[in-house]
Amino acid sequence: MAFVKGEDGSVYFGASGSEGIVSNTRSWSLNITKETIDTTKQGDNSRTYIGGLVTATGSCELLYDNAASGDTLALIKDVVTADDDPSVAAGADFKLYFDGSKYIEFGGIVTSTNYSSTMGDPSTITVDFQVSGDVSLGNIV
Repeated sequence: MAFVKGEDGSVYFGASGSEGIVSNTRSWSLNITKETIDTTKQGDNSRTYIGGLVTATGSCELLYDNAASGDTLALIKDVVTADDDPSVAAGADFKLYFDGSKYIEFGGIVTSTNYSSTMGDPSTITVDFQVSGDVSLGNIV
C-alpha cells in the first residue's frame, strides 16, 4: 500500500487556469459537508432524509517569509480585497494537492488570515477560505 506523506502536499492559488504554487505551506485542510433534508412524513416510524446542498470551508498554514511574492503574496493579501475578481465566479481558484498529481479543486473566497509569532517557533500565517460553487475531487480516487 502506497501512503502519501503530508510533506508531499501543496497549495495552488490564483485566477482560474493560472494558479501558482503558494510557497512555504506547512499544512492545509478542507471540510466538505452535505446538508440533509428531513423527508419524514406522518405515520413513519423512522426518520428519512435526502441529500441537500454541499458546502466546504478550509484553511492553510504558511510559514511567514517577508520576501513573499507572486501567488503567495496574492493569497495573503486577498482577505483585504473587498471585491473579488468578477471574471472568476468564486473570487479565485484553489488546488489542494496531496502529492504531485492528486488534488482537490474549487473556487473560493479568502475569509480571514491569522498572523502568529511565538518565541521558539517560526512565524506563521493561517488563511481561512470559503468554497463557492462545486468541489472537484480531481483524480484523488
